[in-house]
Amino acid sequence: MIVRDQDAWTTESTAIVRRINLQTGETLQIYRGHSAPVTCLAFYTVERGGKTSELLITGSWDKTIRIWDTETKECVSTTDAHDDFLKSICVIPSLRLVASGASDKSIRMWDLSVLSSSPASQLLHVGTFTGHTRPVECLSVDGAPRFAAEEEYATITENLRLYSADSMGVIKIWSLDISTRASGALSIRGNVVRENKAHRTGINDMVVSNGQIWTGSTDYSVIIQGNCSTDDEPSPTVEVMSPKTITHPSLVRAVLPLPLVHVDEPYLISGSADKIFVWDITSVNQKHGVIEKVVELDAHSHDVTAIEFWEQAPKGKSGISEIWIVTAGLDCMVRRWRLKDILNGTYQRQVDAALKLDKSRRTPPSATITEEEERELEELMSSDD
Repeated sequence: MIVRDQDAWTTESTAIVRRINLQTGETLQIYRGHSAPVTCLAFYTVERGGKTSELLITGSWDKTIRIWDTETKECVSTTDAHDDFLKSICVIPSLRLVASGASDKSIRMWDLSVLSSSPASQLLHVGTFTGHTRPVECLSVDGAPRFAAEEEYATITENLRLYSADSMGVIKIWSLDISTRASGALSIRGNVVRENKAHRTGINDMVVSNGQIWTGSTDYSVIIQGNCSTDDEPSPTVEVMSPKTITHPSLVRAVLPLPLVHVDEPYLISGSADKIFVWDITSVNQKHGVIEKVVELDAHSHDVTAIEFWEQAPKGKSGISEIWIVTAGLDCMVRRWRLKDILNGTYQRQVDAALKLDKSRRTPPSATITEEEERELEELMSSDD
């Protein structure tokens, strides 16, 4: 799921992508064309046909990457991308590239420049990175659009690093060696500059920003690692942040560090089982800082799979926007939560009251009788004698 402006874009197991207006809950668009569950999506802006087009990029278990015009819903390009299920895609607009990761354990690089023509052709394959021994679950670039202004991200070219994570908990950091072939086509070679295995099992979500890696895993934890950006080895004069491990009651599918979305709140929000958790990360950058849980909220009736930030458009004359958290779950629901009401306990009180009411409705009537009823019953039995 990605939240963009006032809309949520969700991938679904029914092989579609759905665009939902978060103000009204109305489905605005449905994209059909994949033949298997859609697992990942991203956006890319390009000049084509004499105008600026906003393109949607999707990856699926059908092993293809599809490109859609978000104005017309037309599928403008379909590429057979991998030999197994696609799991993740990551757009690098400054290089006009998209990286894709899949269950075939590879990362493949694709040239997006063909999308400038109309009609567009298949994406041009310009490189394959190998080295993972398990499916590639997550891809990210430091400063990706989810956590940076797009105009700033679009200019990142020097010292760019691609981060990949697999289903065994291995994270690899790649430098990109870019060259041009005799034909004029790009050629991208990936070099692993660092690798770590902080998690015991697979990584479900990964956020990278300012050299920090935030990961949620099937080993029931979130781990925050620092000083992981560009240097092969951290400088001895720099204090290295000790990795912080946050234990959860079940596997973690989603993480959202609020400071990285320019929200002035020192909290990490994570999704584990059917709950969302809020953690105070005020001291996260301190070598021995402690992270404390401040909220545990029953959010869905099945596992939480995605957590995103939404700044609601200002209403009325106040001109004040509100900060919301948007979650998606395996219960096929997308829900929105006002951040201040999560923090002050309003939602949990409502959940507790609803659960209490439901329990009272399920409790059978009491089988006990009053003293008066007992006397009447005794008299009735005596009269029968």
